[in-house]
Amino acid sequence: MNKILETKGDRLRKRLFDLYSQNLMVIKKNPRIIIEPDGDDLYICPICMKLFPHEVLSISEDSD
Repeated sequence: MNKILETKGDRLRKRLFDLYSQNLMVIKKNPRIIIEPDGDDLYICPICMKLFPHEVLSISEDSD
């Protein structure tokens, strides 16, 4: 079941994910920049440089 965004923190994470995902789409339009794996709904962490798909937003913080 998909987690419903309930908290202010959840809404902020989604907003930031969407913003940075949109920025990544603009960057990927440059033919000299290649990002693997290629996808439309990705976020790159500016600290660790890992790619994260949109599905990570629905993962509960309680699950380990």
